[in-house]
Amino acid sequence: GNDIDLNVSPYNTGAGWVPIGDRLLNYTMLDLSLATGGYFTITGMGMWDEPVTTDLISVPTNADIIEMMIMEADIMCMVYGLSPNKFALTDCISINLGSVTGTVDTYDVISVPFSGNFDGNGKTISNLYINQPSRFSSGLFGTTDGSTLTDITLSGVNIDGRGTTGSLIGVGENTVLNNCHSSGTVSAESWVGGLAGYLICDVPMEISNCSSSGTVMGSSSVGGLFSAVHNYTLRECFSTSSVTCITSLSITPQIFGGLVGSCNDTNIINCFARGSVTTDYGINVGGLAGWSYGSSFTNCYSTGAVTSSSSYKGGLFGYTYTSSASDCYWDTVTSGLSNATGNVGGATATGCNTDDMTSPYNAFSGWDFTTIWIEDVYPLNGGYPMLRLLAPDYLNGNEVPVGETVVTVTGGNAYIGSGNIPEFSSLAFVPNRTFTFVGTGVLTITISTPAQFGAYWQSGAWHIVSNSGGNVTFVIDFTTLGKGEIPVVLGDEENTLPVELSSFTAIATQQNYVRLNWVTQSETGVFGYYIYRNTTNELSGAQIVSNMISATNTSQLQSYSFTDQEVTVGTWYYWLQDMEIDGSVNFHGSITINLNAGTDTGTPVIPLVTSLKKIYPNPFNPSTTIAFGLAKTENVKIVIYNVRGQLIRTLLSETKQSDTYRLNWNGTNDQGQVLPSGVYYIKMSAGKYHTTQKLVILK
Repeated sequence: GNDIDLNVSPYNTGAGWVPIGDRLLNYTMLDLSLATGGYFTITGMGMWDEPVTTDLISVPTNADIIEMMIMEADIMCMVYGLSPNKFALTDCISINLGSVTGTVDTYDVISVPFSGNFDGNGKTISNLYINQPSRFSSGLFGTTDGSTLTDITLSGVNIDGRGTTGSLIGVGENTVLNNCHSSGTVSAESWVGGLAGYLICDVPMEISNCSSSGTVMGSSSVGGLFSAVHNYTLRECFSTSSVTCITSLSITPQIFGGLVGSCNDTNIINCFARGSVTTDYGINVGGLAGWSYGSSFTNCYSTGAVTSSSSYKGGLFGYTYTSSASDCYWDTVTSGLSNATGNVGGATATGCNTDDMTSPYNAFSGWDFTTIWIEDVYPLNGGYPMLRLLAPDYLNGNEVPVGETVVTVTGGNAYIGSGNIPEFSSLAFVPNRTFTFVGTGVLTITISTPAQFGAYWQSGAWHIVSNSGGNVTFVIDFTTLGKGEIPVVLGDEENTLPVELSSFTAIATQQNYVRLNWVTQSETGVFGYYIYRNTTNELSGAQIVSNMISATNTSQLQSYSFTDQEVTVGTWYYWLQDMEIDGSVNFHGSITINLNAGTDTGTPVIPLVTSLKKIYPNPFNPSTTIAFGLAKTENVKIVIYNVRGQLIRTLLSETKQSDTYRLNWNGTNDQGQVLPSGVYYIKMSAGKYHTTQKLVILK
């Protein structure tokens, strides 16, 4: 039932998620980015199972040169170029950097970091389980470098590592995160965060719209969202995770924060933490950040209980050094603390009671409640300010004005979707307003609007709903889509007449029948035609004498004809009815014809013709008989549609010889379900013959 069936075989996730049975390789990382010259050598095992050293390799170099030098020395080692000056080597014994000038970095890792881009496409990865308490760099991506991770949601994680552990990333270098979220339990001895462990970048980078919820446990550098961030800007991020110290481990407990454990040279803007931070005797404990150096905080708040026997504890910060806070707040009641920072001379902020920090607000002066924050009047966030990009666009049961309409969603929350609308030229009305809804479960969407019709797109078809009492109401099941998107349109009937009739005439045939002919200049949204007949010029008493004659819906000249064979000598009145796709009808006529006895040649021999006979009984309950004839062998298809034009039953689809036939329909769909009372349409196709009749189930 996951949105993503995780298969990492095409990717290198920094050994963050390893299928059972796969062997992890150890890599020696060689970073020459800041090296300025000189020479180095590589030592590895040779073909004769003894250490061998390469000739001198000059700086700068590349992976091809290093590989050539290794091969010339017959060393059983491989090299991978990660960037122009960064390399990973397998089975390397040592690297001799004695003559290299500048700064060189070498270190061992259990895997090459993931260095690509990963777009989760808004899907959810559920129940990620990692149980490696002796291993560092645990997470979906163990290590990353130079990567971008976007639109990823992890739900129900259960991760246990040794250190540098997070649900998404263990260690991230030069990594950008956007719209990444996690929930569940993450634990390790040190450097543990709800979403990521340790994050550092060479040049300033940004993290935005990220969150975590659940429980984060550790003994050192523990953060609800991140363990540690260096040289980043965090925007519109939050954590509701509870942060707890694991006191049974031998490591000295220190640095606990509701949002981040520690931050260096980092700007944190429009962020909040609402989880509790609890440690019996740990130091540097804060509701937002445990330890801060050279960092700034703007428009941030925290509300969670902060519990520690240490003196370095504060409602927002445990310890700050050369750091600042601007327009930041903490709840003095729920945190249990009256001081913002644990150390003397640390960053200052404003402490408020719960009433001032919950809607309606007496705090947060100068904050942007137009584009960034939203007042939590519902409440979804305990009444505290909510980030606008995380709040649902349509909150369950609330009226939301959208242009000239008002939208109310019940049964759950919904969000505005991508705005993509499928082709709607087949609809019987012209849409003039469009929506897209994203939701889960079964939602009732009521739109107050003057529009006569609405329609939603699901399972490859438009489903039309008429306005009732000023509302168009849809009941939509999103269950089959997971968190799916449903397009919706509103509109009115076209202003042009559905049928522009040029002529409607009647003539007597040699057999003393009546042939009705009519010509249309154009047709729009017409289902088909019926012929009515009466012995007097009264439409109210007229009877239908034809099957439905399908319309062509063309803007070109179109001619139709119907022969009435069930007439006798006398005067007859005829009307032409056109039925539109939405079920409305229009009448044309009457026209009159006289049949004289002198033209009657007797009862003619009626040849076998391809036709769908009158259905009897109609209306019916519980079954009816459908008769048809074929003039020649044809492939015959007889199907049933509902008034929305949806195919609900296929009665026949096979080749039949020239003859007459009868079918019985018991009023069920293709799944055997009994259909409710209402109007349905039966359509017969045989070669070039096409016709439609109306059926009524009446219970």
